[in-house]
Amino acid sequence: MSAETQKGVDAVPRKASLDVLRKVLPQKAVNAAAARSDLEGGKQAAFHGACIAATAAALWAAFCSQVLVLEVAAFVAHAFVLSFLFMPLHEAVHGSVFRTAFLNKALAWVAGTATMRPPRFYLLYHYQHHKYTGDPEKDPELAETLTDFSIDNWANYLLYLSSLPFWYGVFTSHYRHAMGNVNESFLQTPRAQADVSTEARQQVAFYVVVLLVSAWLRWDGALWYWLLPTLAGQPFLRFYLLAEHHGCSRGANMLLNTRTTATFAWYRRLAWNMPYHAEHHAWPGVPFHGLPAVHRMVLASPGGREYLLSGCDPTGDDGYIAVNRGLTRHFTGKAA
Repeated sequence: MSAETQKGVDAVPRKASLDVLRKVLPQKAVNAAAARSDLEGGKQAAFHGACIAATAAALWAAFCSQVLVLEVAAFVAHAFVLSFLFMPLHEAVHGSVFRTAFLNKALAWVAGTATMRPPRFYLLYHYQHHKYTGDPEKDPELAETLTDFSIDNWANYLLYLSSLPFWYGVFTSHYRHAMGNVNESFLQTPRAQADVSTEARQQVAFYVVVLLVSAWLRWDGALWYWLLPTLAGQPFLRFYLLAEHHGCSRGANMLLNTRTTATFAWYRRLAWNMPYHAEHHAWPGVPFHGLPAVHRMVLASPGGREYLLSGCDPTGDDGYIAVNRGLTRHFTGKAA
């Protein structure tokens, strides 16, 4: 593969890219891994719920101890686990957590409301991202907006990790959509605009009720166990998300424009197996619990490992810290 392709120019047309994927992994193998399961979805949701319950209990115990260092440590741990509630939202809008459709919709609403991401809006945004991954003119993650911008220097990198643009986008889009101002390029049908506006109003109403009830009861539990850690935990998720596509080829080939990143088992499970992100983009119909098997099959296929390693610089072989270090080294090189 040419150095030019590795640096970001992948001119393989989308149909040719799909032909490549069929050679790497036959459709029969994909179908075997794509079966949905209420049991697997329930086990994964219970795991994430147990992690949240454990860190919430640790935070409560720390507050009771009145030892500042324990309070800070428990708060950070809780914020970290809460930030990854984005993962069940992401998987639920794919409709692949559970076999039962209603359960996917319910989980999307719970996780979307907890993370302040309206599920219908995110579904339409994410569909556009999957359909046009790597296309700078159509992929909303490459749209060069206030919340989706190039991470090509230290200032933008630190701004992205701070999550300030993300939260600004969350608050302003909730307000705009609730007021009926829905003008995103991927929300052009009347049905989509109405749906997004309605769910924004529903979420805003829910948050107002929570705040009013908390004030009336003089209870600060929602503040310390949900709102503040949700706000504070977003940099942990930003650090993870940077590895998905930044530093990868532009173009249609999903094994080149997306990075699979190695990590330890607990982190991968908390992320609902999304570190296998190249496999997820290549075969988005495969649910989270089928991705490890797909990953193994790709590695065993002729040229599969080379595809996973050749499209991104740095590769994901050495984990998330190494990816972030590699990306920042490029900034230093540009500055020099």
